[in-house]
Amino acid sequence: MDQQGFTFPAQISIRPLSMGQMLRAPQRDRHEPSRTFPPSACDEDIRVKTVRSSPAYSSTYMYQHRRQTAPYPRSTPSPSIETRQSGSYAHTRTSPRENYSHIDDRDDFTSTPSRPSSTLNTGKASYNIIKPLGEPSDINAGTYLIEDRLTEDLFVEKRLPLTTPFARERATAERNALFQIDGAGNSNNNIIKIYDSFYDGMADYSSLVLEHCDYGTLQDFIDRYIRERKQCPEAFAWRVLESISAALCICHHGIRDPAVPMSRLPEWNTLCHLDIRPENIFLTSSHQQGFYPRIVLGNFACVATPESCDSGLAEIVVVHQSGDSRWLPPEITPSSSPRPVQGRSTDIW
Repeated sequence: MDQQGFTFPAQISIRPLSMGQMLRAPQRDRHEPSRTFPPSACDEDIRVKTVRSSPAYSSTYMYQHRRQTAPYPRSTPSPSIETRQSGSYAHTRTSPRENYSHIDDRDDFTSTPSRPSSTLNTGKASYNIIKPLGEPSDINAGTYLIEDRLTEDLFVEKRLPLTTPFARERATAERNALFQIDGAGNSNNNIIKIYDSFYDGMADYSSLVLEHCDYGTLQDFIDRYIRERKQCPEAFAWRVLESISAALCICHHGIRDPAVPMSRLPEWNTLCHLDIRPENIFLTSSHQQGFYPRIVLGNFACVATPESCDSGLAEIVVVHQSGDSRWLPPEITPSSSPRPVQGRSTDIW
């Protein structure tokens, strides 16, 4: 019996499975991202019961699942996308960049040959486009779920419009900010990871290859709990606050680990997100610790430096890029001051 009063089974037996039993094991389409948490992720009332007694967590099921989701040998052709099924969402195929202090010198996208609409070829990797994840808008030319054709890992392609000088400046700023954070090491894993960026020289948009967060956004979680009339576990609320605070430590101050003051990077170029809201906070099972998913800050479309905030450029950025003024602090509304003021305090709000 554990400390919470739950009794564990004395022993778990593992017996060989027939081919028919293995084929009847539950499966989920890996290309259909999970938009809700499994019960073990956020429901305090059923979390322990699910882990202790559900057949999905038994040794027999794990044996079946491991047999069915084993990687295909590279010596034989992989099956088509429609027939391939797996539950893996591991994305650990990149290493941190070191020269983060020189990222801002780059103001253009890498040019690559034109590509068919169903595939991407960035020069570093080739991807299959699986399906759209969001509708295009004035500030976003669309997001797509993509799959690495070699490793079969899932990623997200975010398309940034380049139709105006302002849009091109925003695309460059977002890309540079993500590469700066990635080059710093991003050891807290609370900021969306960027793997590649490219521009084919012909389309009216550029692309970022980003980490895929399979649990959706914090807004999805809030909507589901309101719809089901559930109360958010307090521990999960603290996890969100802790994770976003850690993300802002590196954005604002270059502190890679809030618990280690000496982890602050010298000559860090301060980044202000300016659009922190539930729609831009993502949840993923990748590198998950404990029962709750990893919390990730994403969508740096409004990112700005303190100089941009002081000059008033950030005001234009927030007005054009932010999708919801309800999350903006009161001091930056036009009625509260002659000129709205953005900066690090905006992110804290």
